[in-house]
Amino acid sequence: MPGIQLREHQMDQKSSFRKWVGFPCKIIRAPPEGARGTIVSATGSGKTITAAACALECFPGGRILVTVPTLDLVVQTAQAW
Repeated sequence: MPGIQLREHQMDQKSSFRKWVGFPCKIIRAPPEGARGTIVSATGSGKTITAAACALECFPGGRILVTVPTLDLVVQTAQAW
């Protein structure tokens, strides 16, 4: 991400995400049930920044990656969207 330097653990997470997705991205169209991944990391460790970096690198065509620490936050995010 321009202007933001990822920390080592964030780079590791981004690398793992890239392996899961396949790089360059192999997912041209998400399957009907969706394509989901999870980043598990401590509060305050920069999951939002990591997610944004993954989205920008792996899905430049506008797909969005959301990372949240709990299922409740997944529901809350989906309802807000």
